[in-house]
Order: sequence, then C-alpha cells, then structure tokens
Amino acid sequence: MRVLFIDPKTNHAYDGDKVRRLGIRGTQGSLVRVAEGLAEHHWVGVAQDARQTASINRGVHYLPMDDALREGPEPDAAIVLRKYRAIPQVRTHFPNTRLYCWIHNWQRKSAPVQRAWLSGAGASLITVSDAHRQQADRMVNNAFARGLAMLCGKPGRIPTHRIYNPVSEDFVGLTPDHHDYDPDQLIFFSVPSKGLNQVLHHFRACRQVMPSLKLNVAGIDEEGLARRFPWLVDAVKQEGVKLLGRLPHSQLLEHIRRSLCVFYPQTVRAETFGLIYAEANAVGTPVLAHDFGSAREVLSSPEQLVNAKDQQAVIRRLKQWREGSRPRVSLSPLFLPSTVTREWLHFLDQPESDGLTPGDTAMQEVTPEPKIGNASPDR
Repeated sequence: MRVLFIDPKTNHAYDGDKVRRLGIRGTQGSLVRVAEGLAEHHWVGVAQDARQTASINRGVHYLPMDDALREGPEPDAAIVLRKYRAIPQVRTHFPNTRLYCWIHNWQRKSAPVQRAWLSGAGASLITVSDAHRQQADRMVNNAFARGLAMLCGKPGRIPTHRIYNPVSEDFVGLTPDHHDYDPDQLIFFSVPSKGLNQVLHHFRACRQVMPSLKLNVAGIDEEGLARRFPWLVDAVKQEGVKLLGRLPHSQLLEHIRRSLCVFYPQTVRAETFGLIYAEANAVGTPVLAHDFGSAREVLSSPEQLVNAKDQQAVIRRLKQWREGSRPRVSLSPLFLPSTVTREWLHFLDQPESDGLTPGDTAMQEVTPEPKIGNASPDR
C-alpha cells in the first residue's frame, strides 16, 4: 500500500530527525510518529509545501509538494493535514485515491460551508479524540450543513473517524516516577495562547497562599514572547515565574517529571487531544486542568479536573497535592505509538464505511460541545 500524507500549511521543511532535535511537538510531531510507524509496513510519503528537495528519513519519503502530486504512482490513501481547501486539488491529481482530511483543530462556524470541498471530493474527516470527533460531526453534518450541501448538489454525510495521536517513543516501557519531584515546582508547556494569561493570574493567587511556589514556562523564550505575545511580557515577570525556552524533548520530560504538576487551569482553549495531558501522566505527573475538550477523555484520573473559573478551588486543589495527596497517574496504552500504528493500519485496511472505526464511540452518545475559544492547532 502507498500512503501519502500532505502538509500544505507548514512554512518549513521537517523530518523525524529535525522534529526530535528541535523538540517539535503538536501536529507535526504526531504526523512524523504516525508516518514512521506505518513505514514499517507500507510505502509512506510526506509531502510538504515548503520542501525543496526529496529525502528519506527513518523509512519515510519526504517530498516537495509538486513532486508528490505529479510524479510516481497514485497513492492508495492520501491524508491532507488540516486544510479543507487543499482537498479538491489533491482529488484532481489522485482521482482514485481514498482521501481524508486529518484535522487537529476545533471546527469553526464556517465548517458547514467548507464541507463542500470534502463532499465534492468524496473525502472523510479524521479527528484525534471522541470529543473532537463529536464536535466535528456536529459542524459538518448538522441540519444546516446538510441542507446547504443539498442546495449545492453535494448531499450526503461526511464520514468522521477518530484515531488518537501517539506520544513520543520516549514513553515506550517508561515507568512513571511518583516520588522524586519538587512540591514547590509547577510547569506550563502549552502554547501561550492557550490560556497562559489566566494560568499566570491563578499562579499569582496561589503564591500568596504558598509563597515558595515556582512556575516554569516551557516552549518559548523572552524574544519569542515579545514578538508573538507582547501582552504577556509583563505578566511573566512576576515573582516565581521562569521562562525555559524551547527544550529538546528529553529535557522537557525531566522538567515535567520533577514538577508537582502541570499547571493548566485555563478556560480559554480546550484541547482536541492534549498531548500535554498524555505526556505528563506518562511520567507520573498529574495535570491541574479544567474539564472541557478532551481533558476527561485523555487524563488518566478525574482527580486532575478542577473548575478553573473558581480560583479558590484551584488554590485548594494545589494545596492538597502539595501536602501529599497528589494523585498517582500513568499513560493509557491507547496513546502508545505501537497502539496508534495498529489503529492506523486497521483503518487503512478497511473499506470506506459510515465512519465508525474500532474504538470509536457511537454518535448517539453526544457530550455537550466544549468551549473552544478561537480555533488553533492542537499541541
């Protein structure tokens, strides 16, 4: 089988080695891990708009976009990353290919209109959690979307599938450490736009009660913060806060392992998957998170959920954990690379159906739509 992933949005070329060297996570990290897992069984290519020359890394063929679309045999399956708009062009080049759009964002209000690109090309959606799938299904298959599609001559339900993202191979065989941590150390390692301002507000209040608390903020340095999030520059200068910058994955994991918890009490952006949830739990570190998006689904225990709109509740929970009642957490095997690879293999081996794949929940059991704020790539 020939499987081609298509990344039309990236502004830089990357491969597995670069992802690991620079500590790139999120969507691109997930794509690389899935591609490498599948490459042990099939021919796998990754087409990138920003790539100029072809290369092979860990069995995966990394290709310039034009080469991938115009040269070589037609793939059996093509998976477009995130961008609905690219679907018709891919269908033009690959008329007989099974075509999917692998989304990592909550779908915007424009999704019912954009679904025409999917239905016109006979494409399906791949989502990264049950919560994500339910929201996407509501957006592209609700009564308004179906009615609009019928008026445009493109009726029919868009099949939706769920396949979890994999954690790094660093977690294979890992035994969580529940003892060797600093009870005063907290860490935040999501993108700042995912509620860092609210997190810093909660941290300031927590530190008034527990003055020895410290908060590490990983993933961005002072220069990056000033350039991309200037409104946060003053907020991170408060006592106890330290910017770690972007770290190699192994170093980031050590910081997470040594922390009392991942401090994530924010209601600004829900996670579609939440790699931070899975990675933190894998090393035995709980996450203090609001109950929305995929949090309840991915976190290994409900004790990690708190009402982040209630600052006193955040303070009480953190104080309990600091005094010795921190929950014991671990990684679900559902998120291991080997498990996710098997799910992808099974999915690609099956004929196109109504969108139900192994492990999916029935769409009749729909949870309340999460508050998603402004859509952004999952991290």
